Amino acid sequence: MNVFKKVLKYFFISVIAILNAVIIFRVALTLNKNELKAIEPTDALRAAYAQDADLEVLTNKLVNDLSTNRAFTAYSFCYVPDAGEIQITVRINKGEYKKVSLPDGGEFTFSLRDSETDELTEGEVLEIKDWMMYRYFRVSFPCGELKEGVSYGMLLQANGEAEDEMVVHHKDQEFSTRSLTSGERKALSQN
Repeated sequence: MNVFKKVLKYFFISVIAILNAVIIFRVALTLNKNELKAIEPTDALRAAYAQDADLEVLTNKLVNDLSTNRAFTAYSFCYVPDAGEIQITVRINKGEYKKVSLPDGGEFTFSLRDSETDELTEGEVLEIKDWMMYRYFRVSFPCGELKEGVSYGMLLQANGEAEDEMVVHHKDQEFSTRSLTSGERKALSQN
């Protein structure tokens, strides 16, 4: 009986250790915000960079960590006024991605919503990258000039219908300015 108690004790200790390791691993994965953070070169950004190599890149910290229905998270908000473009990175759990993907093989789209006019600007996916259980999208929005005192949301849409939304710029938020990295400069100078 004494041996049974020891085996049972070590079994439960092992189960608890494995569960803790899984939880720590999952938390570490969700904190990874390094995927697709750099500005991706587009025609508008290259043209603006050719005019002025010291492009102003405005950023803000996103108010929420997850979208309303928890289908996606967005980060790395970069607005380049001289190019009239916003780039945002979106991360979706692959399991959630399969739920949202269209059954006919089509894809969902991302749109930027102006809260003042409800005008939608469809985004262009510049890059897709898979890492572990996540799929990352770098999305570009040709937005012209962001209006002061207006909030902007990013919508995940399927068949033209909004599936989920996340505020990416709140009307009361201040922008911070960052410089282009050397890698971004190199990418923008290449044709």
